[in-house]
Amino acid sequence: GSWGDAAGRIWRAGHMGENARPEKGERFVRALAATLHHFGWNLPGDPVEAYRAALAGEGPALTGEGGGESS
Repeated sequence: GSWGDAAGRIWRAGHMGENARPEKGERFVRALAATLHHFGWNLPGDPVEAYRAALAGEGPALTGEGGGESS
């Protein structure tokens, strides 16, 4: 499929129509972060703040900054 080596190791959450509104996306991010925390995942930083930054055109999601090992 289109996921290549990532197949079976990633999740994709798609939101269309009414569910594409920013507040609905933020609700999803908040719920996903709480669920991951419940199962023992320690997320770096605040996922909701990262979501808001991505919506504003800032942060690694849209600028390509961060997220990798530094050399």
